[in-house]
Amino acid sequence: MFFLVAVSLFPIIPNAIKGLPVVFFILITILFLLFKKRVYKKNRYIKYAFLFSALFLMYLVSLIYTNNLQYGLKKVETTLSFFIIPFCFALVYNRIKITDKMKLIFFYGYIFFSTIYAVSILLYFNYLGFDYCRGNLSHCLSYLNGTFILSEHPIYASMFIALAIIFIVNSFRNQHVFIKIIFLLCLIVIVFTLFFLIRKGVIIALVLSFISFLFFGKTPKKVNYLKTVVLLSVLFVLSLSFKDSIFKRFSELSKSSTYQVIDPDNSTSIRYSIYKCSLFLISQNPIFGVGLGDVSHELLECYKSKSQYLVSNRFNSHNQFFGIILSTGFVGLLIFIIQLVFYFKNTISHKDSLFLQSLIFFVFLMMTENILDRQSGVILFSFTMNYFFFNNISSKLENV
Repeated sequence: MFFLVAVSLFPIIPNAIKGLPVVFFILITILFLLFKKRVYKKNRYIKYAFLFSALFLMYLVSLIYTNNLQYGLKKVETTLSFFIIPFCFALVYNRIKITDKMKLIFFYGYIFFSTIYAVSILLYFNYLGFDYCRGNLSHCLSYLNGTFILSEHPIYASMFIALAIIFIVNSFRNQHVFIKIIFLLCLIVIVFTLFFLIRKGVIIALVLSFISFLFFGKTPKKVNYLKTVVLLSVLFVLSLSFKDSIFKRFSELSKSSTYQVIDPDNSTSIRYSIYKCSLFLISQNPIFGVGLGDVSHELLECYKSKSQYLVSNRFNSHNQFFGIILSTGFVGLLIFIIQLVFYFKNTISHKDSLFLQSLIFFVFLMMTENILDRQSGVILFSFTMNYFFFNNISSKLENV
């Protein structure tokens, strides 16, 4: 239970100690190994731990042919949780079963602390000047990713609170009226903050994830429709306060100039140029990639022929799947896709709409962001996906 509480605190843990829940998880796992009697004669989960950490192992292999070994080792350290978390889950779940009460502590805790995080962002923007930030969002976001006490990149900040929205909607049914009121207030605060940050990729991924909830939720479809209508109504009402920002951000997609000239104020034009470089490098190194340590250097070399703006900002591939191919080739991508397929099969076989919706959210977000290139993304993705997966197979084995 203690490691679930630690992860529920994740949104408000400062970047400098973001890995603290993983350290705590390791200590808990060691204690279980030393003092908790085995539930099963053999560990039935360890094979999944190897599967879900295979991409990390491929990162290690890529160090053999990377030129910048020092930078490669730094990236390995960043993604280490991708290896640790699946094995900790495999070892812990072999000895205990997570109860419904423990699950609620995690979900309620994550929702609560995500709301606290959203409120802290709004208070910080109020300190900087709300009107100023609405007109100069990029400048204020640079402070959010710099001097703010809970400093975080806007994409990851949006990802944290967007996941809380998914948890709220899926936990709303069968709650006491008082809890429902609290959830609704949390939802309003979080959605307002999400629109203020206006990260297109996160918003699109969130909306697409709710399509799965509409069609695959455990509750009757009428209930799902009602929840979806209520959520979309909340989104629509709050979006009216940000209609100018929303129109500006999404209108970039339809402008022809977006795909012709790099405009520092047009994020879509920047991504388009980044993707062109990424695809070019992939075509040159399709099987095993350029190695984990050389991706940044190779992209920068390509950017030099495009724009100094891309060079000075040292942009990554802005697509997790491109990033994996660049690091480890299509071999690494195949390994990762197999992992995702196992997750998807688990959601379907257990009719776990919350797992499915969370997974779809992450997958679509990966199409526009390298969320596994930072510790914040690696830990949140690896923990939530493996938590759902191991909890489902544990419940199945308990009934065998």
